[in-house]
Amino acid sequence: MITLAFDTALGSCSVALGDGQNLLAARYEEREAGQAERLIPLMEETLAEAGLAARQIARIGVTIGPGSFTGTRIGLAAARAMGVSLGIPVIGLTTLEALSDTAPADRDVMVAFDARRGQLYVQMFSLQMNGARKALSEPATLDVEQAATLLHAHDRPITLLGSGAEALAPHGPAGACILMPARFPIAAAFLARIARAAPGPGMPRPLYLRPADTT
Repeated sequence: MITLAFDTALGSCSVALGDGQNLLAARYEEREAGQAERLIPLMEETLAEAGLAARQIARIGVTIGPGSFTGTRIGLAAARAMGVSLGIPVIGLTTLEALSDTAPADRDVMVAFDARRGQLYVQMFSLQMNGARKALSEPATLDVEQAATLLHAHDRPITLLGSGAEALAPHGPAGACILMPARFPIAAAFLARIARAAPGPGMPRPLYLRPADTT
């Protein structure tokens, strides 16, 4: 089953294509703006490298936020248009879920994105079991002190990653966290999650944890 996954919700534009077992091709660019102009060309390059046509895609995965209002809207609009045009399911996942898939499988994970204004987008996940993680908290907008409270209350080794991880790490319990370098979701990392996910009813909706004018 050919699966296309992509993210434009934060500071990057990332595309990956797989067959359910293997990564066939991928593209990744860090960029704060211009995702609308680059997303389709990156998809075309990825398909060309894999030697596939768009009509061969069987499902699409896209990040739904939290993140940039504009970036989230760009990704969802592209996913919905392709889903309708090709008559295939579109599966949404949060940027927090997407980034959690880049962490070591044998540790719990806290993902923390910089939400600006002294706040973080935060969510905690269990270690991987049978290739999947379980959410241990709901996506939330927290200040550093509130996120640190979650860390101190956690009683197992945990990996901390995301663009807000460096700011949060000094406030966590000593020796409890391993700081990972990943800052933005990488489509190749969450491609397998999309391939095995059960499609939901209708199209995915954006997850905005704050009003658009504060993102």
